Amino acid sequence: NDTDATAMRRDIDDMQYMIDSYLDFARGEGGEEYSRQNLWQFVEEYIISRSWGELAIEFGDEVELYSNIKSQSFGRALANIISNADKYADKVLITVRSEKGDNIIEIEDNGEGVADKDKKKLFKPFYRQDTARNIHKHASVGLGLSITKEIILGHNGAVSLHNSKKLGGLLVRIFLPASK
Repeated sequence: NDTDATAMRRDIDDMQYMIDSYLDFARGEGGEEYSRQNLWQFVEEYIISRSWGELAIEFGDEVELYSNIKSQSFGRALANIISNADKYADKVLITVRSEKGDNIIEIEDNGEGVADKDKKKLFKPFYRQDTARNIHKHASVGLGLSITKEIILGHNGAVSLHNSKKLGGLLVRIFLPASK
């Protein structure tokens, strides 16, 4: 019947997602070249060009800040963060700013947040949190933030997790070197 077929398709999609996540992690970044990008523009165009279901995404004020990025892999890092937010929240705020010579992208959501003791663990491969934030719409193998961290480190950047003061959920802060 249609219900069984829909459930089977969902299971297959979940398995494909898990396999793709593992392959992304195993592959690393490959031979993609860096290009100088206006971060605010890149982030906005990348996010708007994809479907995020019911997730309401807002952007902070437009700024002109440049970093050298590998567009495909950095886009994958952004997609991992937004997909994670989509599982646990219904609203996301993305801001780009500069601080002490670094460009900073902040992605915060209105979900349940993450306990301080679990924040560093979320970057470990195959780690999945067992609290309310683990009740979600899609399968997960615990690789999204691990892949994201590796991509950002490969860009000579850093990523950290905090509590969102504006929306009350999780705040992902990405630091990237500014490009002259």
